[in-house]
Amino acid sequence: MAQISSDQARVLAHSLGLDLDEIPICLAWLSLVAFPLEAGNDREVRRALAYVAPHSGRKASRGRRGPHWSELGERVAYAEAALADVNAHGHRSRAVREIVPALAADLARGYTTSTN
Repeated sequence: MAQISSDQARVLAHSLGLDLDEIPICLAWLSLVAFPLEAGNDREVRRALAYVAPHSGRKASRGRRGPHWSELGERVAYAEAALADVNAHGHRSRAVREIVPALAADLARGYTTSTN
């Protein structure tokens, strides 16, 4: 099984090009990570991530909208390793722990449905 490093997961998270308007994630839950992230409170970010990641992973895994994991290997670096990571570790995977904060950072910058 392929391993993904934290650096590779970070590259993956930023190269996905996920749009908060197109993915099945609750912005209210994501804000629990966005606020401490914006404040620079790393300890609170980790705490919020531990709380939010299990819920965001469940909803996203249903594949309602947005890119499906099976499509990522064709267009994103480290996608195969990330998929193996998510399959093996679920919401505790390095990929999820980098993707959720990347989305939270987008939310903190104001990329929501109310601004478009």
